[in-house]
Amino acid sequence: MKNLVFLLLIICSNIFAQTNKRILFDSLKTYHYNAIYINKEGDTISNEELILKPTGKVWDSDKSQDLVIYNYTPNESVLSQFKDLSSRKDKKFQFYGPIGYSTGLIETDSLIWIHPFRMYQYQLTEVAPFPEVKINKLKVGSTWTGGSRILFWGKFSGRMKYKYQVLETLPYKFKNLQLTDCWHLKGIGKHQKLGESTIDYYFQKQFGFLVMSYEFYNGNKIILTLERIETMTK
Repeated sequence: MKNLVFLLLIICSNIFAQTNKRILFDSLKTYHYNAIYINKEGDTISNEELILKPTGKVWDSDKSQDLVIYNYTPNESVLSQFKDLSSRKDKKFQFYGPIGYSTGLIETDSLIWIHPFRMYQYQLTEVAPFPEVKINKLKVGSTWTGGSRILFWGKFSGRMKYKYQVLETLPYKFKNLQLTDCWHLKGIGKHQKLGESTIDYYFQKQFGFLVMSYEFYNGNKIILTLERIETMTK
């Protein structure tokens, strides 16, 4: 009986290792993104850095996800141009200086999924599909639905439905590397009251999300481009 229990523990441990290994989002890596916000008139309102820092720890708010920290230093003069959409009232943001925003992500053999950065003027990412890759669906023409959820968040309150599609494979130049196995995907989110918001994104298995380009129901755009990955040594 003891041998059987020991064997079961080994099998479970192997399964866990296979489905929970962190290649992209291990705690030794830090992802630096350039974030550009463009209004519906085509004017660039902000151009700044967002930092995604995996921790390798479980996220207390959802034990099925890993904890990730987004670090961000907002610009007070930029923020003065935006209203807080998480409120039903027309109020502007309070400026608190640099922030570390905690949220969750998933990395398994079958699914790569991250919460978007959604603080300050980036709140609009809440009504677009979250960046998601189903590994067994990485074939040109594949589609899947992301289900639906109900938002209880100020002006965003309402039901959302999502769908995803794999558009193409293509080369992508990242720094001095020519990546040949990148995937171009698109997510479409429909809000019952606000309308449609989309995300076009480029994914590569070793480097993760290279570009996340959002276009929202109100005509505004946010483009996140991976600039560099810092890797610490053990």
